[in-house]
Amino acid sequence: MRMRVSLLDSKMRVQSECRLREELRSEMLNMVREELAQHDKQLKKRENGLERQINKVDQKMNKFFVCYNDVGEQGIEEEDKQRL
Repeated sequence: MRMRVSLLDSKMRVQSECRLREELRSEMLNMVREELAQHDKQLKKRENGLERQINKVDQKMNKFFVCYNDVGEQGIEEEDKQRL
């Protein structure tokens, strides 16, 4: 009889340990998922910031080239007038 109780107790202990391990594993996975989600949010913010900076630089470059082209065309027209 004692042996049966001991085996039953042992079996219950193993089941309990397995259940606790599974709960711990599940909690750890949830923590990792939360950390990854936070990291993804930070990366997305950084990506959006970089895109805004790139767009600003593109706008400045476009303005510069528009001005440069306008000045270049005026310079060509003035050179043509001087040649005539």
